[in-house]
Amino acid sequence: MNKARAAFNLVKTDEEADRAMVQLIAPMMYEKMAESRSKGRRLWWDMERCSNHELQMMLEDHVAKYHNISVTDAEASRRNSVDIANIAAMMAIRVELYGEDA
Repeated sequence: MNKARAAFNLVKTDEEADRAMVQLIAPMMYEKMAESRSKGRRLWWDMERCSNHELQMMLEDHVAKYHNISVTDAEASRRNSVDIANIAAMMAIRVELYGEDA
């Protein structure tokens, strides 16, 4: 049984489902970010080196890509979904860091 099924077999409430989702996605997000860093992608948090427009374009590209992934390619779907989660998180954190200037 995979980690997600094992975690969700124990879920009884919405709060438990939320907690399980965050606990499951966090390591996936970190793994994808480490992979991106190894390819030279860095500084998403630095407004001088990465604009909000760039992040928005990346998010739009990944959402469009998601719609084009075959429903039978679960791994590609999972990897792209994690990319979408990472980009959305980057945008949310930048608002926390920089407020409306983000």
